[in-house]
Amino acid sequence: MAILELRGVTKRFGGLPAVDDLDLDVAPGRVVALIGPNGAGKSTLLQLINGLIAPTTAGAIRFEGRDLLGRSPHEVRRMGVATVMQRPRVFTSMSTLEDVAVGARFGGGERLREGPATEVAAEVLERLGLGARRDVSVAELTLHEQRVLELARALAGRPRLLLLDEVMAGLNPTELTAFVELVRSVRDDAGLTIVWVEHVMRAITALADDVVVLALGRRLAAGSPDEVMRDPRVIEAYLGRGAQRC
Repeated sequence: MAILELRGVTKRFGGLPAVDDLDLDVAPGRVVALIGPNGAGKSTLLQLINGLIAPTTAGAIRFEGRDLLGRSPHEVRRMGVATVMQRPRVFTSMSTLEDVAVGARFGGGERLREGPATEVAAEVLERLGLGARRDVSVAELTLHEQRVLELARALAGRPRLLLLDEVMAGLNPTELTAFVELVRSVRDDAGLTIVWVEHVMRAITALADDVVVLALGRRLAAGSPDEVMRDPRVIEAYLGRGAQRC
């Protein structure tokens, strides 16, 4: 049974479809990578799931059998769906520990008091390798550390579905390898399901269980990373018709 189900989901901007009558099933515990050319509708799809934007026409988005459509982002978050964006949205006036404690207090279904929330935040930071930076100002963290911080804040809210939007963009090769291993350990330890928009193919082949390719808002192909990367339709969508003859 799918933990996340989309049926007939459509979003248009100025008449142009960003997501076009899309169906998608995500099985529990899987890492599903969404890939495709720029403008394929990948990030828009995540925003439809987490409630940041509403679909243009009626469809269905269900998480654990419950309808997400019409719910605000904070309601979706409390139901167990967390999002980590490409550009870190951090509280630069706070310490690392305080920032993550916000996720612990307000991210999950049960609102924690300050003391228990701080304990959860400290535990998550330690698990993700930022324990030694708990008292450092968020403004002093590197981009890589801020990405880990965003992940820590999301995890502190005890989600069951994690949405990642190009979180590995801009990382150097060493940071990329470390972040891939971090996401893998998070998935394995917490039993999370992950839907992940990404352009870095090295990361996708290392981490994704399933790959769904979008083009012009529609599903073009789906399968294992190896199957998808060999699909002529995917090669054409990324590189053009001439690439198949090279």
